[in-house]
Amino acid sequence: MYFLWNPDPIAITFADMPVSWYGLLFALGFLFSQRFMIYVYTVERKPAHEILLVYLIVGTAVGARLGHCLFYDPAFYLSHPTNILRIWEGGLASHGAAIGILVTLYIFARRYPEQGYLWLVDRIVICASMVGFLVRVGNFVNSEIPGTPTQSGYGVVFAHDIVSSIQASNSGIKGVEMSAQRAGPEIAAGVVPITLGFRVVNSDRNVVEQLLRRDLPLAVEGNPLAAMNLEDGTLRGVRSTITDVPGGYHVTLMIHAIARHPVQVYEAAFYLVLCTFLLRYWYRKRSTIPHGLLLGWFLAVLFSFRFLVELVKEDKVILNILLPLKVGQLLSIPFVFLGLWMVRYAHSHYPTTPGHPAARESTPSDSRRKSQ
Repeated sequence: MYFLWNPDPIAITFADMPVSWYGLLFALGFLFSQRFMIYVYTVERKPAHEILLVYLIVGTAVGARLGHCLFYDPAFYLSHPTNILRIWEGGLASHGAAIGILVTLYIFARRYPEQGYLWLVDRIVICASMVGFLVRVGNFVNSEIPGTPTQSGYGVVFAHDIVSSIQASNSGIKGVEMSAQRAGPEIAAGVVPITLGFRVVNSDRNVVEQLLRRDLPLAVEGNPLAAMNLEDGTLRGVRSTITDVPGGYHVTLMIHAIARHPVQVYEAAFYLVLCTFLLRYWYRKRSTIPHGLLLGWFLAVLFSFRFLVELVKEDKVILNILLPLKVGQLLSIPFVFLGLWMVRYAHSHYPTTPGHPAARESTPSDSRRKSQ
């Protein structure tokens, strides 16, 4: 069945400054990371370092931003380097975030060698999974990263993006009393009529009628989430009404929207399952986990899923070098192989089989005998 999605991305307004749900969820992810690592240090009796959170934030933010700029649109950002700093405009890449976290944690481990790089990263991937879950929920609230059309009887209609494209058209529409609702059964597989409501601030009714005939259709036509039929500058088979309201007019417009895969929900659910698995495994076997094993599983499983989920993501950049792969798929391949190598490395260099010489050297009983 179809689900109409049109949330307000702003959670609260504090001192005339809007605070988005995405920002709150992102911050919540780092708060979880801090509290979880404090718990890890307590349980495993390791010295805690509050500065670790700073390394994580810097590594995630810088890596994700540079990854987006250099992986998906290097020509633009290399010719406009100052735009790289405009992180508030959006554009973060999880592949870049993974690289940024691994690099900054390596720097942290060199500064505090008593922690051990692989030991630390094995615990951080649990945090990374939770942060990934919260970020993808934030993407869903923002209607970001829409999937491909389902072309079937289910999917999500991201009405907010259609509304935003109309508002960005400078057609005199104000974002107050903005609403969207389903207007009837689907007219074709994956296409559903929806009704949009706006307030138009203009005293001339003729101008408002012109908006309906020309400006609004053109604005919506350019949005990939809407299925428009234009005929002689009007909307074919689409009803619209104009109602007088104080200070302007209220316009109701019915258009045909496209139901798409909620890729953000798919990824959020996967991140949550992955986090639960890693957390449970660490909690039950934390004293015998080979160093690097959780990192290996995290990389191999996560980026295998990322390779597959790209199939239902909107195309960003497709590479036709040897295979018609998207950039996200191409970037996932080395992470998958790195993860598989890490799993093998962990089992061969840090075995936990009873009786193995390396395992015996690390047992508490042997340590006590040596100390005597």
